[in-house]
Parts: sequence; C-alpha cells; structure tokens
Amino acid sequence: MNSKTILILFVTLLHFTVTVLGQHPNIWQIISTDDRLTTLATALKAAGLDESSQQAGSLTVFAPTDTAFSKVSPEIVQHLSDPQNKNELAAILLYHAIGDRVLTSANLMGMNLSTRLETLAGGFITITKQGNQVKINNATVIAAEILASNGIIHIIDAVLMPLSSST
Repeated sequence: MNSKTILILFVTLLHFTVTVLGQHPNIWQIISTDDRLTTLATALKAAGLDESSQQAGSLTVFAPTDTAFSKVSPEIVQHLSDPQNKNELAAILLYHAIGDRVLTSANLMGMNLSTRLETLAGGFITITKQGNQVKINNATVIAAEILASNGIIHIIDAVLMPLSSST
C-alpha cells in the first residue's frame, strides 16, 4: 500500500470511530445495562417509562442505586409493586428527572445554595452542596455525568420521595 491509500484508510477509520462509536446510548440503554441500577430498570419497565426514557430530548436523571432502593420500607415497596399503583410508581420515578435540561456536575456545583428545580412529576427537588458533594434533597450524587444521547444521568444513594406522595 502506498501512503495515500494508508491515509484514506486512516481517515475512514477515524470517521467511523467518531460517528459510530462516539455516539452515546440513550438513558434507558444505560440504566438497563448498569449493574448498579437493576431495580430502577425494573421499576421503569413496571411503570411503563422504559420507552419514554429512550425518546429524544434533554433530560437530567438522578438514578438511585439498588442499595438506595433496598433502604425503602418494605410496605412502600409492596404498595408500589402492585400493578394497580402503577401511576404512583411512575410519579415517584418522574420525580427523579428534570426535563428540557442537561445539568452537568459543573452546572450543579455552580448553582446557588438551595436551588429548587421542577421535576417531570411536577414537584420540586432541592439542590445543595456539602463541600465537594452535590445533594439532591436527602440523596448524595455518588457518580456523576454519565452521558446519554438524550440527556445525562447522575447516580444517587437514596430514592427521592415527593412530599405529596401518599406512600
């Protein structure tokens, strides 16, 4: 091969890498394949929100770990596991997402003390800082900035419960 052919192959490979491999999976693809988020994936599917987490858009999702879900009282888990309470489960899960905004760690850290943001459920969460940690209500961000094609995910150590939740 001559140098021109090698250069063409290199440029083609670089273009393939940037356009195909550089694309991020969507929020659902990330959550459904992350071993720390299996309970969240199951809950999203039970609530019928797995498809909406695949749609184009700009979301910020605060994703509770399996350990976070294990801290929720068994009575609440049993109540929300009942298919008749699917709408309540969906409301709690939507309380973990901010629509039409992709908030990076820098955005969160740059917010004024006790910033309130409206969630997709309609309620508000409060963003605060403790040293270098970002708090979402009573939860701490433990893994930040997992980029998705339709937003960003921050993994948190507690399940957020809306104040209006009857559970």
